[in-house]
Amino acid sequence: MSTQEVHSAIQSLYGQNGGAAQQAANQFLVQFASTDGAWEVALGLLGVNDPAVQYFGANMLYGKIRSDWSTLPEPHQGPFMDAMGNHLTKLASRPGSNLAARRLCLTMAAAATRVGPSAAYGLVDKALALACVSEVNDTQGVVGITLALEMQAAIAEETNDAASSRDRQNLVDALVARLVDVLGTAEMVFGKSAGDATLSSLRCAALHAALAWLRLDEKGGGGIVLSPGQLAGCRGTLLQGALAALISDDTKLREAATEFCVAVLAYGAPPSVVPGEDENAVRGMVASLVNAGNHAVNPDHEEIAMAVCKVAVAVVERDATDVAGENASPEFLQLTSLVLTLVETHTTTHVVMEAACDYFLMVNTVPFQQRHPGLRQPLFHRLLGACVQHATLPLDFTTWQNADFDRDTWVRFREQILCDLLDNCFGILPSGYLGFISNKLDTAQSWQEIESATFAARAAAGAVKRLVTQRASERDSSTQSETSDRTTAGTWLRTTLTRIGDASQTPPPPSSQIFASHPLVIAGTCRLVGAFAPWLGLEKNIEIPQKCASYLLLATTAPGAFRFASGAFRDVCARCADFFASTPGTLDGILEAATRAMPDSPPPNSEESFSGSGPGANSFGGGFGELDDDRSGVVEGMARVVAAVTDPAAAVAAAKKLTAPIVARALRHAEKAQAGSGSPLPLAHELKLLASAVRFLEFPNFDEMTRRAASCMGNQSEQSVRARPTHPAVACLSEAWPALAAFNAEPWRSSAEITDAVCQVYQKTLLSAKQQSVTLLPHVLEALKNTFVAHRHVSCLDCLAVATETFSEIAVPSQSQGVGNPEIGNAIEGVFVAVVAAAAACLSTHPIAENADLARALFEYAHKHALFAPAAFLTAKSDANGGLVCHELLSLALATLATREAPDAMRSAVTLVNSTVQPGDKASASHVWRTCRPVSVDAFFASRGEAVVKALLVAGADSAPRLSLPRIAQTLHAIQMAYNDPGRNNVVDAWIRNALSDPRFPCPDRAVDERTRRAFCEIVAAGHDGPRNGQPPPPRRWAACCVDFFQIARGELGADALLGYQM
Repeated sequence: MSTQEVHSAIQSLYGQNGGAAQQAANQFLVQFASTDGAWEVALGLLGVNDPAVQYFGANMLYGKIRSDWSTLPEPHQGPFMDAMGNHLTKLASRPGSNLAARRLCLTMAAAATRVGPSAAYGLVDKALALACVSEVNDTQGVVGITLALEMQAAIAEETNDAASSRDRQNLVDALVARLVDVLGTAEMVFGKSAGDATLSSLRCAALHAALAWLRLDEKGGGGIVLSPGQLAGCRGTLLQGALAALISDDTKLREAATEFCVAVLAYGAPPSVVPGEDENAVRGMVASLVNAGNHAVNPDHEEIAMAVCKVAVAVVERDATDVAGENASPEFLQLTSLVLTLVETHTTTHVVMEAACDYFLMVNTVPFQQRHPGLRQPLFHRLLGACVQHATLPLDFTTWQNADFDRDTWVRFREQILCDLLDNCFGILPSGYLGFISNKLDTAQSWQEIESATFAARAAAGAVKRLVTQRASERDSSTQSETSDRTTAGTWLRTTLTRIGDASQTPPPPSSQIFASHPLVIAGTCRLVGAFAPWLGLEKNIEIPQKCASYLLLATTAPGAFRFASGAFRDVCARCADFFASTPGTLDGILEAATRAMPDSPPPNSEESFSGSGPGANSFGGGFGELDDDRSGVVEGMARVVAAVTDPAAAVAAAKKLTAPIVARALRHAEKAQAGSGSPLPLAHELKLLASAVRFLEFPNFDEMTRRAASCMGNQSEQSVRARPTHPAVACLSEAWPALAAFNAEPWRSSAEITDAVCQVYQKTLLSAKQQSVTLLPHVLEALKNTFVAHRHVSCLDCLAVATETFSEIAVPSQSQGVGNPEIGNAIEGVFVAVVAAAAACLSTHPIAENADLARALFEYAHKHALFAPAAFLTAKSDANGGLVCHELLSLALATLATREAPDAMRSAVTLVNSTVQPGDKASASHVWRTCRPVSVDAFFASRGEAVVKALLVAGADSAPRLSLPRIAQTLHAIQMAYNDPGRNNVVDAWIRNALSDPRFPCPDRAVDERTRRAFCEIVAAGHDGPRNGQPPPPRRWAACCVDFFQIARGELGADALLGYQM
């Protein structure tokens, strides 16, 4: 292939023709680059009088060297590098070839470092020579110095990217002797170009090259070779130039200088052997930094202030004690004052505060008593004011859509950065912090200031709660100051939360009106109340949590506040449930208020609200997805209160009062949907709300509550026992059954959303009431069976699995049933047979990959039967053909193992096979398994065992999810232990050998070599003639070997991974 042909293809690639011509040219050039002829042609392209072609040639060489250098014969490597050097000299003298020349510098560095240390050393000499003959006062000289710096940087970077640690170490050992000389080039640039703004790019290149060489540390961990003192001693002008560049108006130069200074200050280099040299150098850098900071204080120099803060953080991270210790030098104290002034000055945006945040956090790592007096309360009082100022929305803020800044960025800044700083501020001045918040609330001139004050109060919620809820044993050892702070915090909480609660009054007192001044203020106040819910649960004055609950319910009407009000209400109810349930009239009042506050449909996730992250997020349930119904917080909160009622009859009445409005709304939505004026989705939301309510109506001691209530009444007659109240969850489901029965019929059950929601109601009821829901179980089972048979909704299987597990121990198990009650056992078995038949009909006639979730749910449902209803699993027969249902399930599992696109279904299939082969020692010894296994599981493996073993091996070696490999290995070992007959008939070993004898195993395009397959067989399936004389490895070692073999087949390990198992 000639240079001219490639040149023509490049012209087509860069030409204006477009379309097929460009695509063909690109394909041709990509293919050509991989050929041996590309070496010579690429060199030829460097001589073409076209800068674009020259750059293409240099870039082709760069890629070729990095990928195919070993294909170039060693005798040709030296001349090849000389040819590149000659081309570089020519390109450097051509005005338009600058980019190609710079790319060729990278190419030469890549080649030199691959040849070896001597070639890299020689290229350093060439770069130094090029820099020496160039001057910064003429254009051509600047080009030469730039190329020298590019080459120096590339040598260091290619060294750090060496193919092996040994190659890197050899290069570093050879190059580190030239470090000071190379840094001299960069120092020369700063010495001769100081003050010349037109040479900013040259200074930037100098810093880049110098930093690349400083990072040639021996360990390769990114550390610095020279300490600050050593660098200042040998190349002080370079260091001072970098510090001066921090105030440059050129963004790239300023960023390069910031990176350089931060790296120099980082620990990693061996300290200077000269006593005090490093310390003096750092103090000198700090003095220069303070001088630069005086320029950064200007409000228009925000980016310079950010650079200064980043370097200041590096200073304090180097040694916080030097910066903030009681003997801190004036330079360090001035630096702290400067950083604080910068964050107080630059408040238009938050980049300076973000850059400075770690500075104050590191200062606070110095023990308080060992800290300089000026860096104790005074510093953090000013910092508190700055943080609250940064947390305040602009006065012209209206909506996020019209804001000049991004909402997510704002939330991240407040919740992740300011919260850390504010928590530190509270730790230093707890009483002062709370006093500051109170003063802010009292003197606020805008709703933005009120909102930021509520945020600041919430940011310290964790620390405040720890302080006021301290254990008695810890309080005994508290100092007088800590006791005073605890008292102040308790008083502040009572005052502030009472003030918030009073905002629910009509009209609210003047001091409380601020908490209703804006939707964002209401949202922030709700989050604040939720953050202090644990304290409300301990407060003896019941009026405070009552008022707060009322405020939260009222806040649900504010735009954008519903989510936070709902979540906070749930947490307050969870903490104060006993108070609310035991106080006369409170439960009914809150139930009525909650019912009034509940909208008919889920409120939209308003753009005015904040996201649920950061401290205090747990107080309102964290983040919510778009499909979540925020009303669930109110419902769940009330359910927790109902669950705290101790009188059974009252609990049942309260539960019905809670769920009745939900059912009524569901019926209204159903009527609208049937009339064609509404969507079925609101109906599904209401049913899910019903499930949320039932979820928390557990009453684990309901029987004891009933007996205690009857005993208190002095009436223990048989009639009174029979008349005992039903479980509240069951009572709610019974009350709602007419509606649920309608939703179990057409057309509702054809909707996956409606069926999923109904199944959630059933599932939560079963989990809450457990065996006490036995009276409803037959109806629930029948409804789920009919719905699944008709429409194959996966949620039906998940709910049926819960029912099987819940009723596995309703009474003492009989010898013939896995469940205690024969009627319940028969009902579960009947549903099991019908459901498996319906699912199998679908999976056998349609690709499993297209019904992966159905297969997954079916196998998990069957697995529950194998564990909790083994008699039904092992003996149930199909109504269609009289065959065992378990055989049909295992056959489906076998088919699923060969399906690539269904990882979850495959994982469930492996679990099912494993539980049938290895049910556990206790289950294996039971009457059911001993009598039923031979004609069920064993019979299946007698006829299909070899196919199962092969499918497991292929799945593990090819398509199974990575996390399933250990379970597959354990299953294979279990099959071997169950069906091998040592000394006579090792049938499973034969199955394994047969599967691995296929030269295409596991698949034709990625077959495992015969030697590896044979080695694996000798370890795990050697038989009685093997080296272990019929004794396989221990189970864990056997499974580990199997997993390693699977990884070898997948290309994740080498074949030598099996060597350890052969010893």
